[in-house]
Amino acid sequence: MRPLFQFTRIPHRQRTLLMAVMFFWTLLVGWILHNHVLKAPIVVGSSMAPTLSAGQRAILWLLPYRLRDPARGDIVAIHLPWEESIIVKRVVALPNESVQIRNLSVIVNNVPLEEPYLDADTPTPPGPLSGHRYRVGDGCYFVLGDNRAHSFDSRWFGAVERDWIIGTVR
Repeated sequence: MRPLFQFTRIPHRQRTLLMAVMFFWTLLVGWILHNHVLKAPIVVGSSMAPTLSAGQRAILWLLPYRLRDPARGDIVAIHLPWEESIIVKRVVALPNESVQIRNLSVIVNNVPLEEPYLDADTPTPPGPLSGHRYRVGDGCYFVLGDNRAHSFDSRWFGAVERDWIIGTVR
């Protein structure tokens, strides 16, 4: 059986050109994937434990939120304008909802938030923004870390703008 394509029968100059074109396209596709589709960063810190552990490699999908808005329960990567690094948190309240931390629980629109991704006994300690009902602005999201006792999140800096959310983490 004869192969359909024999690379060695192509003249040297054409073979070199073909290899250069293939190399260019490989770099271009790799660059597009890395900058517009997905990344694989290493998790730093414990704010999302036990869901994401320090040192674990996560998959950061950049594409989904170009097609849809974040949903409650999504784990998102956020680039805060005043921070150099990216933080990872979970969306607990959507635009125009009210949030309150009361009795170590999260209350959204006057209803206790069901959080099946947390242990039933995981408390949510209050932060500076927790003592009262917080109204999430239009185009903003209230985010919390799963390790509530050790998370710098919306209890401290308020809701995050939609433009700050760069992707979803898996």
